[in-house]
Amino acid sequence: VFGNISEFHRAVHLITERVSFDQDTTVQVFEATIRVLGGLLSAHLLLNDPHVFPSARLPGYDNELLDLAADLAVRLSGAFDGTATGLPHPRINLRHGVQPDMEKIHETCLAGAGSLLLELGLISHLTGDPMYGKMAQKSVLNLWERRNEKTGLLGNTIDIRTGVW
Repeated sequence: VFGNISEFHRAVHLITERVSFDQDTTVQVFEATIRVLGGLLSAHLLLNDPHVFPSARLPGYDNELLDLAADLAVRLSGAFDGTATGLPHPRINLRHGVQPDMEKIHETCLAGAGSLLLELGLISHLTGDPMYGKMAQKSVLNLWERRNEKTGLLGNTIDIRTGVW
């Protein structure tokens, strides 16, 4: 519930004490980016911006959520490696990166390739590492260049190797 500062602080403590992304598990890049990375970044900003949510300041908070977000961003960035189009693989193992069985999946959805710019751009801004924003921007521009000539519309799914809708 928005405004419940004690529960927000409790959740921050739970996350910073118990969450590790060094897991041998496969995640959807899109879902992990918008929900997990976006959530960590949002909470970090709430803790640090006195103009937005002044009472959310947490004594002793030392950017732990940003550190977790940066770790996750590094792990997710592997999804962009090795595709000729710059479009990300739809899934990635958080510990081992894109696995051989994942390379058999060449199709990703428009949202999975084109809506990561906000979170990846923000993590670039907050960490000072432009790599993440550049990856997302390259993906968006690649999709834009492949829009339909007659309608200007984008397709629903796209092959990450060939760029064919």
